[in-house]
Amino acid sequence: SHVYRINPDGRLSILHKTQAFASGSQIGPDGRWYFCRIRDNQVVALNQSGQETVIASLEKPNDLVVTKSGDIYVTQTGKGQVSHVSMKGEVTVMDIGIPRPNGITLSADQGTLAVSDSQGPHIWTFRIENDGRLSHRERYMTMRMPSQGGRSRGDGMTTDAAGRYYVTTAE
Repeated sequence: SHVYRINPDGRLSILHKTQAFASGSQIGPDGRWYFCRIRDNQVVALNQSGQETVIASLEKPNDLVVTKSGDIYVTQTGKGQVSHVSMKGEVTVMDIGIPRPNGITLSADQGTLAVSDSQGPHIWTFRIENDGRLSHRERYMTMRMPSQGGRSRGDGMTTDAAGRYYVTTAE
């Protein structure tokens, strides 16, 4: 798969070629593009010249969000956990208990982390403490479940400037 850049004149150019599937991407406060390289079990940053840096290695990273301070929160759907990656690349498990954590985003003020459960109906929220720890896990929103039954498939998430959360689902 490739990462493309849209040039000011509208033309596409290849910024980066990768052999591994990328997921959960975001531009960080330093201007680099962060993503999970699923097959290699890595969180990677790519600068505007296409130079790649492995930030951390962790099992089955899925989606991520980068804070203004450069900390990264990663969902590990297969492991059922949410992890924190510090600016130094240190990985700490922050939560175990959401059945299939998938999509992840921050509130506009970056004080709340929201995580979708791709198996169940809920969006879960956490308070982000000053030291980056997560506290006060709560069911915050209910996603629409498929009318024929099955999983919500809650996945990619984002937040707008007004504080509204958006999540993709099966329906």
